[in-house]
Amino acid sequence: MCLSLPKRNRQCEYYCIGSENINYEEEFDLVTAIQSHHYFDKATRGKAVYNCFKSLKYKGMFIFFENTALNSEIGKEIMLKHLESFEFNVGRNAEEVKSHSRRYNREFFSITISEHFEILHNSGFQVYELFWHSYMQSGFYAIKL
Repeated sequence: MCLSLPKRNRQCEYYCIGSENINYEEEFDLVTAIQSHHYFDKATRGKAVYNCFKSLKYKGMFIFFENTALNSEIGKEIMLKHLESFEFNVGRNAEEVKSHSRRYNREFFSITISEHFEILHNSGFQVYELFWHSYMQSGFYAIKL
């Protein structure tokens, strides 16, 4: 989803477009992508982030939230067990819980925070930071300079 922020006393314009299909250049002050890139393979994810970069004006900001992978297989196993325990506690049955866990790296493809930074850098962003992280979800911002 993209949106253009208003200058004083101006209206906002909102666009809802998949970031893999954005075809604008230096058009927006702000581009957001919330929980959408983890369904893409590596090449499509790179294209989507690059499209966000090129659609931004100078000093424009890209804000996105994504599922993030853990750095080790053991860490992933610990986190998935923690998530499964939470799902049981909120009323999901055993099959629902296992079905949800089986989606990992089959239906959605989380990458590490470092891999997100690499894609941002390769897309042209010079400034990019993690501003929020909890379990396997993270919020990032990047600025086009």
